[in-house]
Amino acid sequence: RELLQLSNGWRRLSPSIDRLLPAEEVQLFCVGNQEWVDIWLRESAPVSEVEHRVYGPQQDCAVFDARYLRTAIQISDVSDGVYLLNPQVTTSDGEWEAWFLASWLPGASRYKSLWELLQAEHAAFAKDRRR
Repeated sequence: RELLQLSNGWRRLSPSIDRLLPAEEVQLFCVGNQEWVDIWLRESAPVSEVEHRVYGPQQDCAVFDARYLRTAIQISDVSDGVYLLNPQVTTSDGEWEAWFLASWLPGASRYKSLWELLQAEHAAFAKDRRR
């Protein structure tokens, strides 16, 4: 949340994300993307809270609770993917779960916080640069 408050938007975060939204454009994902929400709700199998909260290399992005899309907050443009914050799942210090959702993924790549998502994006960028 502090990053979003300080930056008030950001350009080109990754090959899949063109822009982190400025504060005045942040909104519920369902406002402009109800179709996506409906499709994921219809097509996704129910999962438990324990299954949903698996992070890191052991995570299967196809195993996530799509019901959270109803209250997910969109913090980036929808380009080749979108960043979402899930206020329903928080860490012990109050950070909201962060998602990378794309139509070409079988689900949502989830992170304990936006910080962890951005660190993963940076690591992927650094790895690609070394190739």
